[in-house]
Amino acid sequence: MNAGYALLPDAGRERINAFDWYAAFPEVFERGGFDCVIGNPPYVKLQNYKRVLPEVADYLRRATAPGLGQAGPRYRSAQTGNTDLFLPFIEKGIALLRPAGRLGYIAPSLWLLNEYGEGLRELVHRGQHLDRWMNFGSVQVFEEAITYTALQFFTAAPNAQVRFHDASSGSVVPEWTDPELAVPYADLPASEPWTLLPGAERDLMRALHARCDRLGSPQVTAGIFQGLITSADDVYHLRRLGAGHYITASGEEVALEDELMVPLVSGKDVSRWSTPNPAWHILFPYAPAAGGDMRLIAAPEMIASYPLAWAYLSRHETLLRARENGVFDDGEWHRFGRSQGLNKQKLPKLFVAQTVQQLEVAPDAEGAFAADNVRVNCILPAQPQDFWFLLAVLHGRVCDWIFRRIAKPKSGGYFEANKQFIAPLPIPRADPATKAALGKRALIARALHTRRDRAHDLLHRRLSTCTIRTEKEEWLLAGQVTPLADLKRAAPATLTGREKTAWAKARQADQAAQAMSRAAMLLGTDARLAVAFEQGELRITANGMPVFDRIFLSPEEGSFIALQWRLALRGAQFIGEAGAAALADGLRRVARTDNGELRRQAQSAGTRVLHYEQAIARNEAALEELLDTAYRLSPEEKRIITGARD
Repeated sequence: MNAGYALLPDAGRERINAFDWYAAFPEVFERGGFDCVIGNPPYVKLQNYKRVLPEVADYLRRATAPGLGQAGPRYRSAQTGNTDLFLPFIEKGIALLRPAGRLGYIAPSLWLLNEYGEGLRELVHRGQHLDRWMNFGSVQVFEEAITYTALQFFTAAPNAQVRFHDASSGSVVPEWTDPELAVPYADLPASEPWTLLPGAERDLMRALHARCDRLGSPQVTAGIFQGLITSADDVYHLRRLGAGHYITASGEEVALEDELMVPLVSGKDVSRWSTPNPAWHILFPYAPAAGGDMRLIAAPEMIASYPLAWAYLSRHETLLRARENGVFDDGEWHRFGRSQGLNKQKLPKLFVAQTVQQLEVAPDAEGAFAADNVRVNCILPAQPQDFWFLLAVLHGRVCDWIFRRIAKPKSGGYFEANKQFIAPLPIPRADPATKAALGKRALIARALHTRRDRAHDLLHRRLSTCTIRTEKEEWLLAGQVTPLADLKRAAPATLTGREKTAWAKARQADQAAQAMSRAAMLLGTDARLAVAFEQGELRITANGMPVFDRIFLSPEEGSFIALQWRLALRGAQFIGEAGAAALADGLRRVARTDNGELRRQAQSAGTRVLHYEQAIARNEAALEELLDTAYRLSPEEKRIITGARD
């Protein structure tokens, strides 16, 4: 019986039915182990596994290596973070190999990045076991579950490097001999997260980290922290209806003193550059104390100064005392569940949305907001004068480029922007003049985004009262598809009336298909789309070539739809056949109204939106030039970051 099996309680052995590899395959281990191990290990968080088989979960944590007594764990991979069951399966698979053996699994890829993978990274790095890695990124391989997987190939013998291939774009034909797609073990840290990148990108990351400070370093930030944990959000979180008037998530309307209510920012309230405008508030029963700390406002002071809030909390006293099995059943029962972050909430800080397609950072320059513990992190600058400088840097393309390569991928092109993935971001060691110039650009960006957002709100309110209609395909393709009546007249005379209609519709379908094929050819990666309404004709072009044209409308209707098209195109990219279909569907969906004043107001607001977005683009271009100088980027480094072609 192997040592691991013997460690299980007698009563649990039959129920657990542990497999003894050495007893089952003595002849295999007489010659050193298996030639090949292949499989798909289970993906189960260990805390979930504890509910089903707590003895096994406990064994994976506590078992010691054979012959080592208490000197080391049997499963190093199960010792770090919120571990997953697939990790010891990888470790066990490697241990079963003979010296020339190979292991191939499809398994979660995030152990290269996450805290729970630290133990396995140490073990694999020590033995240099990982040989090849085919990463699927956010592509979902299994239909029944959302997982982020990779094909992972290990060897018992050490490898000089890890060869890798990115299959997230659909290519599953690796170039294992390409030296750019191989990372020497000397370039991989022993336990820190691993980032498998081409050689030029690795060199650039090293250079940036050498000449920059990390966001998480004490000279840059005084903390990167999460929001408030109340352990009773249904009580403390309320939506503001008006002055002194709030409502809970369950629908209870409450009168409360506004002095205790702090706007509460969660991830959905954070957008680039803009000061948050959250609907939810948190009842914050704390006040400043000596030294800048926060103190819980005691019951007598609450009763005297905030009787409405105290009456409301008292109605929920039983629930608040019962939190966490009675931990709060004392004279301070109205305190939050955790004290972390309490002293930082009223300080100027930056909010970072946690699930994003690109970094989304919002300023709280006056310390007027509190952070929720939901999908948001906070950054506290080490030097108050660097507040706007940091906001500018975090919105630059260098930080975004790094972030996309080190962050945990999510489905739909999203990434996880928690502390682990934003703390390493490179912050340039800029001189005071450069910091001031970047800070000025950040202030301009905030003002422009605020004005743009206000204009967009005005536009949305007006468009929401219009009738949204999806026009027929013939409306969009009017200049490229012959009217049905004309085609029927051109049909062969030998056809009956019904046959002529069918013939004409078939011709129309052919013409529409040809028009969409032509549109797809025009929509390449470098296509610049433009909308025009001139002399009664509405059209859209790609690099000056007409994609959809000869749509003749009245001046009022044409200019109104042209504005809607311009708004729909901003920031969007349409490529190939799928892009042409998506573009056509979007253009056919238009707002209609007979109210001339409504059209005028909507056009005015929409024009302002476009004006501010052009100003935003100019400001960000100037900001990027300053950042390139601050980062001391060479022309080649700029090319890598922007993805420009040679």
